[in-house]
Amino acid sequence: MRVELLGPLRAFRDAGELVLGPARRRAVFAALALAGRPVAVGELVAAVWGPGAPAGAAGSVHGYISGLRRVLGRDLLTSGPAGYELAPVRLDATVFERLIHRARDEPGERVAWLDKALGMWHGEPLAGVPGPFAETERARLVDLRLTAAELRAETRMDDGEAHGLPAELAALVREFPLRERLRELMMLALYQCGRRADALAAFRDARTTLAEELGAEPGIALRRLYEGILANDVVLKRAKTRLDVLPSRVAARYQATVDRPFVGRTPELDHLSAMVADVRRGRGGVAWVEGDYGIGKSELLVRALGSSHGCQVGWTVTDELTGRTPLRVLLDCLGIESPGQSEESRVLALVDALCARSPVILVADGLQWADDASLVLWHRLAATTATRPLLLLSASRPVPRGETLAKLRRALHDRVLPLGPLAPSEALTLSQNLLGASAGPELQRLIERIPGNPRYLTVLSESLDLRTEYGVRELRDGHTTPKPLLETIRDGFEVLSHQALRWGALLGPEFTLSEIAALTGQPPSELVPVFEEAATVIDTSGSHLTFTHPLFREACYDGIPPATREALIRQLS
Repeated sequence: MRVELLGPLRAFRDAGELVLGPARRRAVFAALALAGRPVAVGELVAAVWGPGAPAGAAGSVHGYISGLRRVLGRDLLTSGPAGYELAPVRLDATVFERLIHRARDEPGERVAWLDKALGMWHGEPLAGVPGPFAETERARLVDLRLTAAELRAETRMDDGEAHGLPAELAALVREFPLRERLRELMMLALYQCGRRADALAAFRDARTTLAEELGAEPGIALRRLYEGILANDVVLKRAKTRLDVLPSRVAARYQATVDRPFVGRTPELDHLSAMVADVRRGRGGVAWVEGDYGIGKSELLVRALGSSHGCQVGWTVTDELTGRTPLRVLLDCLGIESPGQSEESRVLALVDALCARSPVILVADGLQWADDASLVLWHRLAATTATRPLLLLSASRPVPRGETLAKLRRALHDRVLPLGPLAPSEALTLSQNLLGASAGPELQRLIERIPGNPRYLTVLSESLDLRTEYGVRELRDGHTTPKPLLETIRDGFEVLSHQALRWGALLGPEFTLSEIAALTGQPPSELVPVFEEAATVIDTSGSHLTFTHPLFREACYDGIPPATREALIRQLS
């Protein structure tokens, strides 16, 4: 049986429409169709009449059930100890909600899915059906319809297609004059279509209506938008109206990450997932994931955001070039292509407006490269997370990158989530998952040499030439450390290419600052900053300097061009 709720209540079976009868009998049918389980007579009485039900309401329900059985047949409407139950039906409202979820999950096809969903409506939902249950369900469905219409308008404006939207949104505003989000979108659509005066007039109309009907002023999001349009803010002509759950450019970059095996990190993942759950409930927060290159910071954040349904997520990946443009990190997070007039106050205003609509998660992956202006603003936003649904997540390497970053880290020291190497058992499990087979004894010993770094283990699994015996993968005789692994290590630690560290690699497992100074001709005071930057790969705590892991020395040595290496060795001798 197919049931339509998105308009007058109708039911169909075998391509024919069923006559459901008078209003209250239809109300009983609607309650049964939406319940999907046995419903007691008392529940049906409450659904149709509410707390003021007449004395004979239960008898009336039995009469309505008898009438429905004559129409539907006893096979579709059964009774039992728990009450009456309608056989499973296909509800158009359920299909509508599934289409909305699909639209949220597929940004590229969002408008098409929303058009299909909104095209299912043919009037007021449950039109003519009385009772508190129908009223509640009617309000819920109308709200879903408006949310879908708003999301469609947001998506079209984000795609630069505001044309035609002012008229569509104006019709919805006339139907629902007290819904501020509709008025906000209409104002923005007018402004993006070059109708600034009409957008300002729309705000004045909203203020008058809200004052007359509710005795209230417009909310903060509407007021912020009005102020931006009044100031002729060019950012509003480009800024996204809503942040994607995971921006497509970021999703593409991390697709391989999501597809890879994930091992360990249970406490860290639980902590971040709890923060995401908190922001969905309106409680913001800050987390700073810190760890070496390749340790799994980005993968951890991607997986933590798997539970971010219902949130807006702005995600940026920073690099050395990013740090040269003021506010670039925040602008990228918020989907603003060009700085324009985006000084701090306007970026803050945009975050205010986004938070007023639904929870917001901003992610800065590679915060060590961020520009100073973005770091200062990140700090200001962090101070506001306790009072609004804003979650700030960042990932950074533990390297010195300037006083502004150091100051921010000190201020957020209790929010830092250190990410260390995988335990040996976890490293072995990850490697065997990547290889799709068990590792033999020699291969296990090689895996143990890798410092629990998921990126290194992944490259190792992809670059090894292995033999297989009885389903076990094992190293071939005469194997050496794969070149791709050494190159990956050097990519992650650029300091390994510094002349001072190359001398250290040639000198042996340990060396002194004085030896390096003598060989390079530089005073020790000039070399100290180099070894401070190399703190992850060089241990400076003892009387001699040492590489923190043999692989770091091997990668450094391997990166010296052969001719340079020969010249340095001759100089040593």
